[in-house]
This record gives sequence, structure tokens and C-alpha cells, in this order.
Amino acid sequence: MFRLNLPPTHSREPAVNGPPPGVVLAQAHRLLVDTFSRHELRLLLLEKLAVRLYEIARPDTDDSSLCLDVVAWFDRRGRLNALIREASAARPGVPEWQAVLTGLRLSREEQQIRTYQLLTGSFSRDELRLLLRTQMGERLEQITTPWEDDSAAALTVVEWFDRQGRLCELIRAAALARRQVPGWTPLHNINCPPPPV
Repeated sequence: MFRLNLPPTHSREPAVNGPPPGVVLAQAHRLLVDTFSRHELRLLLLEKLAVRLYEIARPDTDDSSLCLDVVAWFDRRGRLNALIREASAARPGVPEWQAVLTGLRLSREEQQIRTYQLLTGSFSRDELRLLLRTQMGERLEQITTPWEDDSAAALTVVEWFDRQGRLCELIRAAALARRQVPGWTPLHNINCPPPPV
């Protein structure tokens, strides 16, 4: 499948659905303390998030205070989601990290990237054409150009629906069509409010 490598965004992230932000902060703090040594945390921050641990927290603080400083620093800069995603990826066998990750609401840019990744991974061009026509009332040929490859066409579709303010409508339709594909349902449930009644 095609992959899009876009740089991470550093915009202020929306609040999470589900637990209040204070609960997410507390969960992230507890999990950092419980699942990372100081050395592992230092490497995670440097290698995955381009942040030096001891520019955030003093080296002479205890582990709990150090992790609290890290979580607070990332939260103040609107990058708490990025910290949670990277920590979760580093600890895939820790269900608590996966639960915190599942409850994160994506920023607009992250939502676009995730939708693009899921479209290219779960729909062929013909299936995307059918989805747009039958579920969205749109024609793929009016959104994309015929010379775009499948990956570029999927990206154009995502950008077009986002500009129209209809990205959640696209996510909803794709989630219904691909219930068995991991990723669509959480993306829809967490990031898209229910349609107006």
C-alpha cells in the first residue's frame, strides 16, 4: 500500500473525548513512571520527539516528579498527543497505554493523515469511486484528475472533503463500509460528532 510521510504537526491539539484532560494527564504521568526507566524516557524523547529530557526537568528530581514535568511540558506546548502516541508505540504490550491512545482526539491535520492512510489501506480506487457515488453522492472524477495515481487520488479526496467541511461524513461512510478494518471505527467514534438530528 502507499504511505504518506508528512511531518508531525505542532498545533494545539483538541481536547480528548472520553476522560477529561486532567485524567489523561494523570494517566500519562502514571504510565511514564510505571513503564519507562529514566534512560528509556530520555531516549524516547530524544529519538522520537526531538526533545532533550534534561531541558524539561532537572536531573536530580525523583522519577515521579521528572515524569510529571515531562507530561506538563508537552501539555503546555499542545504536544501531549504526540507524547502519548510515541510512548504507546514504544510499549505496544501495555494495554493501559493503548487505552489512553484510543481515547485521543486527533488534530485536524492528524485526522486528514489518518483518513488518508486508512483509505489507501482499505479501498481500491474502484471501491473508493463506488463509496463516493453511493454513500456520498459525489463522483471521484469530479474531485480528482484521471492521471493521479491511487495514492494521490486518495489524498485529493481527503483534502477535498476537508475543504468542504465534510471530512467526518467521509469517515462515517468509510467506517460503515469497512467495519472489519481496524482503525475506521475508533477514528469515527472519537473524532466525529454524531450527525445533527
